[in-house]
Amino acid sequence: MSEEDALLRSIIDRPEDDVVRLVFADWLDEHGDADRAEFIRGQCRLAAMQEWDDGFAELHARCGFLLRTHRDKWMPPVAKIREGAPDWMLRQYEFRRGFLDRLTMQPDHFADRWERLFELTPVRRVEIQPYPVDYFSDFWRCGGLCHLRRLWLHRSHYTPAQPTAAFSSAEWKTTDLGVPSDLAANLVEAITNAPYAPALERLEINARDPNGAVWSELCAASSLSNLKWFGFRSRLPLSAFIDLHRMSNPRWFSNLERLELVGTPARRQFVLPGVRPLLDAGPLRALILEGCGFNDREPSSLRTMPPVPLEHLDLGSGRGVGRKVLRALIRSPGLAALRSFALSGDGNAALTYLRDAPMRESLRVLRLSGCRASGMLSLAAAGCPQLARLDIGLVASGNGESRVLERVVGAVLNPAQFPRLISLRVRAEGPQPPDVFRRLIADPAVGRLRELGLFLRFGPDQLRLLAGVRALESLDRLQIPEHYLIADDSITPEKWVHTKEERKKAVAALQEHFGPRYDPSQ
Repeated sequence: MSEEDALLRSIIDRPEDDVVRLVFADWLDEHGDADRAEFIRGQCRLAAMQEWDDGFAELHARCGFLLRTHRDKWMPPVAKIREGAPDWMLRQYEFRRGFLDRLTMQPDHFADRWERLFELTPVRRVEIQPYPVDYFSDFWRCGGLCHLRRLWLHRSHYTPAQPTAAFSSAEWKTTDLGVPSDLAANLVEAITNAPYAPALERLEINARDPNGAVWSELCAASSLSNLKWFGFRSRLPLSAFIDLHRMSNPRWFSNLERLELVGTPARRQFVLPGVRPLLDAGPLRALILEGCGFNDREPSSLRTMPPVPLEHLDLGSGRGVGRKVLRALIRSPGLAALRSFALSGDGNAALTYLRDAPMRESLRVLRLSGCRASGMLSLAAAGCPQLARLDIGLVASGNGESRVLERVVGAVLNPAQFPRLISLRVRAEGPQPPDVFRRLIADPAVGRLRELGLFLRFGPDQLRLLAGVRALESLDRLQIPEHYLIADDSITPEKWVHTKEERKKAVAALQEHFGPRYDPSQ
């Protein structure tokens, strides 16, 4: 066995140990493979960071560029293991800490091929996609389940009695579980009573049918002492599931660092007993809410809230929040240290409130939809000194506003107002402003970015302009999803299917011109 093979064998045998990965990176440096050494070290650092941490945006952009450059060479020989899977599933994988770490697989493929998978790779995270119950005949009995750290089950046609014994196994070492609706009602008790329950760090329940027993069993669990991440998701209103009075009673609730409560933003909102009790309860660093309402007394409580450790707040569509609560949240002195904020609706109001908000000085990541020129210019006038990533959905109601949006582009790229911005994603919502694209790529300041995402319609004329912009060649990532290419106002969605070949040619032309800098993914 060569020295390189011995080092790779150590990484596969000890997948949780970063030390052996960093030793391999040193060996690669000594043997002339600086790119892979840099990639391994960079991803090991990223694994210990949050998206809103200082330096994350730059490092993430660089590692993404390295992976797109060398993906074919660095991808382990797992083609036969995934043979027979649909094309979309073959694209579902993730590199983490320098090596292939997560795969999406069919249950029967995993049951038959897990030994070969773990022999070739340090993969310990597997997502199982929905398939008929016959595909699970051997899945629950296979020894590969005992090697996984993450098991994510998407909704399927399970027989509830099948997996109960498996989820109670004393041999499991799982720390990260995702359970779908057709298993949740039958498995919560098995999970919370399992020997591995005290080691669980992340648990996500995807509930479809109202069943109060799921929430009751979770609230009664005393074994989830190490839980740091909890998510409860539903396509129905959360009020159909969650017992409001018991929501923050479990002992494990006060230890959470990340909480996700996501339901349909319907008229019947799940009215929180108060966001302040959630934030005061413990070391919560990230809060994601969708389909949640706030009571009318919330603003007065938020105005006097002392500093809390929350770093990321995502209000989803914002339905049920209300303008008064939104203003009080954004301007609350308790959230002055917030580093990441997201709102997929009413973004213009958020921009207006941000101008005078304490959190404006600390924000590193900002994601907003429904933004108009007035709101963006208001924020730009105040500036965001720490902002590294900006994702905006721009709305233009007519030609007059589209001309004002030119000023918005100039303001966003101005280093005096956003001195640390290196990642920009722009989406057109509604009629696409005709001048925004030309103004964006014509500004020399675009060269200061490391990542640029353009979610705009591109016709042949725009693509020709794009290829001639030298400033874009300094990017680590130019993201234009494939379905935005060769589309204009004259092509209706029904006719886009006829442009499939033209899109392929456009993707090939962009890849030829920009190389691995161009990313056609969504």
